[in-house]
Amino acid sequence: RATITATVHAWSSGQDDRADFFYASNAANPTWEFLGTLIPPSGGLQELKMAYTLPPGSLQAVRVGFRYKGSLNACSPGNYNDRDDLVFSVASGTSAPTSAPTPSNHDAIYDSGLGIPICAQFGNSCDSLSLLNSRGESIGISEENAPNTLDSCKDGASGTYHSDESIDRIVVKSGEIDGTGSDAALTSHRRATIIASVFAFGTGTNDYADFYYTNNLENPSWTYIDTVSPAGGGVQELKVSYDLPQGKRQAVRVNFRYRGSISPCSGGNYDDHDDLAFTVSPGI
Repeated sequence: RATITATVHAWSSGQDDRADFFYASNAANPTWEFLGTLIPPSGGLQELKMAYTLPPGSLQAVRVGFRYKGSLNACSPGNYNDRDDLVFSVASGTSAPTSAPTPSNHDAIYDSGLGIPICAQFGNSCDSLSLLNSRGESIGISEENAPNTLDSCKDGASGTYHSDESIDRIVVKSGEIDGTGSDAALTSHRRATIIASVFAFGTGTNDYADFYYTNNLENPSWTYIDTVSPAGGGVQELKVSYDLPQGKRQAVRVNFRYRGSISPCSGGNYDDHDDLAFTVSPGI
């Protein structure tokens, strides 16, 4: 393992700045592999750190792209963006590690370029925490950074927080609904479970959650997984499991609707649509 430490100067509170970390196993002809994105905890001088596994290669490089807003890119355009590389030599080593590191749980951060929360590092789960709490401009508590969708699908504008429908949290974790396989990293072509914490109106009998996934964050095409109905009214956890497709950066969508038809963007007055992006290991 190796750790990249980037000393940066962040503008203002730092919350609009992003540091994208990349590596290349061949410094002479680099192909940049994405590692993760970090947000400075505050403005001014900050140290941002990213750990990763060194690939084979005697002369390698890392890149840090430090950007103001914008989208993830190894060479992001922008008047205030900075990109720097560092080249270093790597010993060949004599043996492989005896065991792989245990994957960890990750908390999502809001990415202003994507418009949704994302877990930018590999792990066995990704948790939106409170970033998706409520729906749009609901009376009482409004949703932060609404609508939190990759394609700007808008939330319904009617109703009151925790009286009417809302999605409050999404977690994606490895393995099955019963927890089998949850100690492994989220990996392409393996199982994963989506857990949506929702608030259902009345008895919940008229509410439905449509689950989708995509492996293209820049131009999402939503693949339908299943529809789940709440067991009752109020706060409920709805779960589905599915096979993770190929692709390093993926996302899920939960479309929580009052009546209506199955759709990734149903658009009803009380409907909530939220996305969560995460990083997936390619596997073997």
